Amino acid sequence: MLYRFCLLSLIILFFSSFSVLFHPIHLCLTEIHFNEKNHSLEITHRIFWDDLERLFQDKYNANVKLGEDYETPDAEKFISDYLQKNFKLKINQKEVKINYLGREYERETLLVYMEVLKIKKLNTAQVTHSVMHQFFADQKNITNFTIRRDNEKEKKGCITIPNQPIVKLEF
Repeated sequence: MLYRFCLLSLIILFFSSFSVLFHPIHLCLTEIHFNEKNHSLEITHRIFWDDLERLFQDKYNANVKLGEDYETPDAEKFISDYLQKNFKLKINQKEVKINYLGREYERETLLVYMEVLKIKKLNTAQVTHSVMHQFFADQKNITNFTIRRDNEKEKKGCITIPNQPIVKLEF
């Protein structure tokens, strides 16, 4: 009886550890808020930092460590460069410059902050969101826009997948 209990405990421990290290969901959530007062887009990406770390190591042969306790000194440059290449916006049919602001960790998630300045109106957006697409065939990137106009809030969202990384929205 004790043998079965120990074996069952080990199996449960193994699978719970496995699910923490290799989560089954490959997802990036991006929130974009149009700040009409400041004429800007405020962007927050939520990415599983362990996936990003593996991508840097496997695809770019870079020994980059991510995480609050043991991040390598060049991690921020890798994160910024990677997002600049794999997340692009066209606002009102014009490509815009996306500024990297910084990042922080929230458990297993990396929060990356970016902004776009000098956006007076938001009529259309073309989102190119290929973050992690080259690493996971089942990767889904969700982008949600929140726009406040005349005391009303409008929300629109889209999902990009590896074979469809570009989506157009109208507001």
